[in-house]
Amino acid sequence: MKEMLAQMPLSLRFSLHYCCLLSGDRSTVSLLLEAKADLDERFKLSVQEKRTLWLAWTLLSWTHRVRPSRLTWLAYHSDNATPLMFSILAGRLEATSVLLAAGAQVDLRNSRGKTAAEFLAAPRAVSAIPSQLFFEESEDEESEEMVSESF
Repeated sequence: MKEMLAQMPLSLRFSLHYCCLLSGDRSTVSLLLEAKADLDERFKLSVQEKRTLWLAWTLLSWTHRVRPSRLTWLAYHSDNATPLMFSILAGRLEATSVLLAAGAQVDLRNSRGKTAAEFLAAPRAVSAIPSQLFFEESEDEESEEMVSESF
């Protein structure tokens, strides 16, 4: 993959999102960050851009209301989501820790008004991610309590 990135100019658009969705391994996320993938890029598919993928993702999002699963949960909350949100929603602990260490913003909101910290506190989230990764000492105690209650 390193050779491919070095030899040809590739678009890294949504690369971190797809990595978090499909594998989320530490080395691939790190490699994409080294290649200058946008750490806080927003995921937004337009109908004209990718008709088939947009349709599939929209159907999964609707399915979430009737028959929720981890994939439908991710599809439902994916619009305007960051790679960090994708990693949490997909349950990719390694990717989450790499993105947090690289300085991913935890206070950005997706189209449904949710932040990465709120996803972590949700029952479906990965409970192994320590809350201190999300909150610095300057954050209010209420936010810390919200995350620690989910463990």
